[in-house]
Amino acid sequence: MLLAAAPGSGKSTLLYNWALHVATGRPWSNRRCKQGKALIIQCDEPVVDAAEKLQIIGYDTPELETGAISFIERWRFSNIPQLVSHIKRHRPQLVMIDSLTACLAGM
Repeated sequence: MLLAAAPGSGKSTLLYNWALHVATGRPWSNRRCKQGKALIIQCDEPVVDAAEKLQIIGYDTPELETGAISFIERWRFSNIPQLVSHIKRHRPQLVMIDSLTACLAGM
């Protein structure tokens, strides 16, 4: 799925919300979420900012397992083999790339 909208419209925050709901298995917008790990490839903003947004939306919830949401930062599409390897090892239920434009920089 591709999510496109104007800068600053909340795309990243929405992605973090999805990641949190998948990680906890709680329904999102009255839709069931299969519980599992979430991987966020964050190239658009510092991971420290992403972690802050996650805290605001409830990342410290008690039912969240350690490592349920993980980040890869400063990633580029030339690193697809490493991503495939990471996915095979950690088996995330959800993988999100934020943003395609930032990950394609210089290509």
